Amino acid sequence: MQTIYEIFKTAFLNHEFAYIFLISSLVFLIPAVFIRCKGIKLTSFILFSVFFTIALFEFLLSFFLPYPVTDFHKDYLKDADKNKIFALKHKRFVDKSDNDRIEEYYYLKDEYDNYLQTKPRLSLVYDIRYTVYPNYFRYTQCKSDSDNNYIFLGCSFVFGVGLKDTETLTYNFSKLMSFKSNVLNCGVAGQSTTTALNILNNDIIRKFVKKDSAYSHFFITLLMIISLEILK
Repeated sequence: MQTIYEIFKTAFLNHEFAYIFLISSLVFLIPAVFIRCKGIKLTSFILFSVFFTIALFEFLLSFFLPYPVTDFHKDYLKDADKNKIFALKHKRFVDKSDNDRIEEYYYLKDEYDNYLQTKPRLSLVYDIRYTVYPNYFRYTQCKSDSDNNYIFLGCSFVFGVGLKDTETLTYNFSKLMSFKSNVLNCGVAGQSTTTALNILNNDIIRKFVKKDSAYSHFFITLLMIISLEILK
């Protein structure tokens, strides 16, 4: 039976977003109390109420909900072997009859191309081969036995969906490092922070670095993704 302290430590302190929302609400509370302009006071009070409510829900839910597990590409939690790589084909099509409809196919064997040729209504957008590990982390040319490790976490921006192996973010970073460091691409298409957290919690990275070497260089694309969405 967990004590109140243990529950507080494991449930609340591991959910830093509750702090973020709480601090945000306090930022709006100050003008709501001290500014005399009714319009600004009302707006600040509404924003304070919204952020405080979100913080409260985040706090309460943290006691009942564990870290979520991502189903997509769940194999990244197993079969991690840096000594094995294979080619994964990815074809993306747009439906000629409905330009808003996109179809994608990931497959290993070239024979599947014959099946795709039976769908004339589909127009090819790109045809790419990814070099990946058995757990679907994308391979990056680097010095895998280096003591200097750079870990990239994130979504399709990191994985490099639609890009050749020599066009990804991690490849270009490894190139800047003269391919003398271990650069690991942990990007998972369609996923982001939750998947990154699962990867870290399950210590998958340890299987891709030299034994007893430290890894202290981490990159995640969250801010870049937010910026891109705003620019759209």
